[in-house]
Amino acid sequence: MSRNHGNISSQKARGHKPILISGAIPPALARLGVVLRNAVLYAPAMITAKQIRELLQSKPFKPFRICLSDGTHYDITNHDMAFVMKSTVEVGLNLDPDGFAEYAARCSILHITKLEDIRETVVG
Repeated sequence: MSRNHGNISSQKARGHKPILISGAIPPALARLGVVLRNAVLYAPAMITAKQIRELLQSKPFKPFRICLSDGTHYDITNHDMAFVMKSTVEVGLNLDPDGFAEYAARCSILHITKLEDIRETVVG
């Protein structure tokens, strides 16, 4: 059974990056019975800690949403709501009127699927 994942130009257009596979086949592909010789696969571009930090430090700050692979998301409405580490992002939740978080969610950067702009809410 073959699945059509689009041609190379459509993979590039969706922001996928080429991965050159030569020599041994990765075990996950070998288990599927895939046989490749010097093939190029395309994988989605990965979100990095640097990208998240740049969003948090942008002037003026623009609110954004962190979307995770399990479908959950976190809205970052000010630059103090998130703390970026090498492989995770701590997101402050249930903020009080002074902006202090009651607790935090730890998000693995590997599970962040996309970062979206969100509209600022105007109170008043």
